[in-house]
Amino acid sequence: MNFFRGQLLCLMTLLLTLMSGCTSYPSLTKNPNPEDQLLAELRNRVQQRFPESCGSLQIVQISIGGKQYDFTGYLRLYSDKEYDAVAINEMGLTIFEFTRRGQEKSVISKPPGMNDALLQSGPMEDINFLFGTPKGDPSSLLQSNSVISLVYDAGKGERVEFQFSSDTHELIGCRDIRNGKCVREVSYEDMHTFSGLDYEIPRKIILVQHDLFYQMEILVHSIDTDL
Repeated sequence: MNFFRGQLLCLMTLLLTLMSGCTSYPSLTKNPNPEDQLLAELRNRVQQRFPESCGSLQIVQISIGGKQYDFTGYLRLYSDKEYDAVAINEMGLTIFEFTRRGQEKSVISKPPGMNDALLQSGPMEDINFLFGTPKGDPSSLLQSNSVISLVYDAGKGERVEFQFSSDTHELIGCRDIRNGKCVREVSYEDMHTFSGLDYEIPRKIILVQHDLFYQMEILVHSIDTDL
């Protein structure tokens, strides 16, 4: 009798061992949320749309009141909201010179009769909008058939919408919206990897200023990050 009990115990032990070996347990690794992955990718593209610290030689054309004005521009970015900007005409004369350090904005040179406040709220804010860090954090993703929009909500009716191709996730534009009104609208074209960078940035930038009724077209000629 004891012999049969021993055989039965061994058989049950063997069966339990085999069953436990075939049992699969759920993985403790959590799969990343696809929407979180997309948001992180697009946010990175926003942060890399232009180097935070660099010098840049640019060809600038401003269209206002049916006239066009061409400049050679030099932009020195130090960090977010800190820059020096100079615009030189075809004769080699300095037409505009701006500096910004945080909230302090200074107009060093300008044509006679131009208002400092207008330049500070117009072109100087345009520079900060184009090359600075957007306010707030991404709050939502809006998707359509051809465009994905990453929305930065700064509160108080202010938000910025960065637009990307739904196919390639390439940055194609952005809009600055204040209290439901589009103040600035930007399109990005001709993505290019400049020397010293390991990612693409737009070579051509077109900004439409709806409040002040002008358009600024920027062709980035060169980037220098070794300053």
